[in-house]
Amino acid sequence: FVGREVELTDLHDCLQKTGAVGINQQVAHFGHGGVGKTAVAIEYGWKYLTDYPGGVFFFDCDTDLILPAVAALADTLGLDLPDGIPQDQIATAVCQAIQQPSKSLIILDNVRDKEQWGDPGFRDLLPMTNCCRLITTRAGYLGHDVEMKAMPRLPREEGIKLLAKYRSDAANTKNHKIVGDIVD
Repeated sequence: FVGREVELTDLHDCLQKTGAVGINQQVAHFGHGGVGKTAVAIEYGWKYLTDYPGGVFFFDCDTDLILPAVAALADTLGLDLPDGIPQDQIATAVCQAIQQPSKSLIILDNVRDKEQWGDPGFRDLLPMTNCCRLITTRAGYLGHDVEMKAMPRLPREEGIKLLAKYRSDAANTKNHKIVGDIVD
């Protein structure tokens, strides 16, 4: 992972702000598809893992139903739940487990738009307290409660340097233009 240290630091600063009691710190990285939003979110989770002793959780939100993904964490969290319990009750138990006792990070990848984000059937299934939310989206606005950060594409020169690390011919100055065109 290279080239996005500024974005990682900026996200960390946003998510570490002190807010009102019971209110999540949440920030959304938005931008065009393919600029690296998901890669930055995952790298952020790994880089700052120790800042989230309650765990780092990843949800792919490019779906109409997030309930199964939340409920599926019950086994991972080691929740001892009775057989046959409805999926919504399992999801509630998962949320309660994630919310305590230690701070956690929830990465919500590919949130589609403001409508999905505002849908109670979506938001009510997410942990509410003692966790930070890092959201990736192509939407430029999710709501007044989400700090939005634009994710620009990797600058041309940084992209060339990245390719040059993996391909010796990309470092050759005679190939600089074509490699730059590939990056673009």
